[in-house]
Amino acid sequence: MALSRMEKKQDYLKNQVVACMAEIRRYWELADRGRDWLADDDLMAFEGLALSIEYRTIGWASRDDIQADEARVVLVCGGPHVEVWYSISGYSEPDDAAIRGEWWGEECRLDLTVEQYDALLWAFEVWGVEV
Repeated sequence: MALSRMEKKQDYLKNQVVACMAEIRRYWELADRGRDWLADDDLMAFEGLALSIEYRTIGWASRDDIQADEARVVLVCGGPHVEVWYSISGYSEPDDAAIRGEWWGEECRLDLTVEQYDALLWAFEVWGVEV
């Protein structure tokens, strides 16, 4: 049975989100599961994954504006949009993290393993998300 257009779109979106998570995890593994720093070339490549880092209290703002409650790191824009989302505690550290995608009204959020979650928290520090 052939997939419908909607199912193909959902599969494509999920594949993009999974691919971004795999790339983050690959660098996390290179950094000895976040216990070590990346070599300079790998660090530059990893930092380049983040197209933008945005902060939000009431609407998205630059970090100079206000103490943020959330941060997002945009990895892919266009079709589809993929981002890593962080909920920020009062201590300027992530309370929660997720990787999610959106494409023309369709949404995808991965159920993370413990290792994937740890990789996202590691990425928070490497990308220099400062709140």
